[in-house]
Amino acid sequence: MQPSEFGESSRPAHEILWESEERFRLLVEGVKDYAIFMLDADGYITTWNLGAQRIKGYDSEEIMGEHFSIFYTDEDVGRGHPEEELRIAAADGSYEEEGVRVRKDGSHFWASVLITALRDEEGDLRGFAKVTRDITARKVAESRDRLLAREQAALERATDILESISDAFFAVDEEWRFTYVNGKAEQFWGGLGMSCWARTSGRSSLRRWAPSTTGRYSGPWRRASPQNSRLHFQFSAHG
Repeated sequence: MQPSEFGESSRPAHEILWESEERFRLLVEGVKDYAIFMLDADGYITTWNLGAQRIKGYDSEEIMGEHFSIFYTDEDVGRGHPEEELRIAAADGSYEEEGVRVRKDGSHFWASVLITALRDEEGDLRGFAKVTRDITARKVAESRDRLLAREQAALERATDILESISDAFFAVDEEWRFTYVNGKAEQFWGGLGMSCWARTSGRSSLRRWAPSTTGRYSGPWRRASPQNSRLHFQFSAHG
C-alpha cells in the first residue's frame, strides 16, 4: 500500500520537517506564561517569545544578541553565576534553580529557571534552551505563611510563659475588654465571680474595680497605652 493511500503527502522530507519546526516555533512564540528562548553555546540570545517579553520586559529587537547574564543581579554576575549555570547544563544536560532575576526596568522577581543543553547528532554543543517562569506570587505567599507560622509559634511560647508564672496577668483592648487572662488571673477574677464575665463581656474590665482606682488611673493608663510604656499601680478589687 502506498503512503498516498493513507492521505500522507509525497512532498520531500525536508519540507515536512520545515513545517513541523515552523509550527513548533509559532507555538513557542505564542506562549505568554513562560519565557522560552534559545541561547548559543556562549550564552547569547538567539530567539525570543511573547512570554519572555511579558516577564522580562524586553522587545525581541532590543534583546536579540545580548548575553543572557543581563537578567541577573550584579552580585550573581560578579560571582560568575550565569556562566556556571551553562557549564553545569553542558556537563549534566540541564540545570534548574529558583532565584532572583532582573527585568528591563530594574525591578526584581523570583524565577523558576530550566536550562537544557542542545547537542547535534555528533554530540557537539549547539546552544541552550532556557525556560523561565515568574514565581513571585508563590514566593510571597510562602513568605507570608512562614511569617504567620513564626508569629503563631511566638504566641504559643509567650502563652506557655505567661501560664507558668506565679503572677496574675491579663490584657485588655482599647475598649478595656479582656483579650487574654492567664491561669493566675483566672483564679483572681474567678474569686470575684468575674471569670466568664471577664472573657465574654463587652463592658470595660475596669468597671469592676474600685471607683476611686478607676478614676485615678484611667488617665495615665490611656496615655501609656499608645506609647507602649509601663504603668505601675495598686488597686483594691471588690467582688
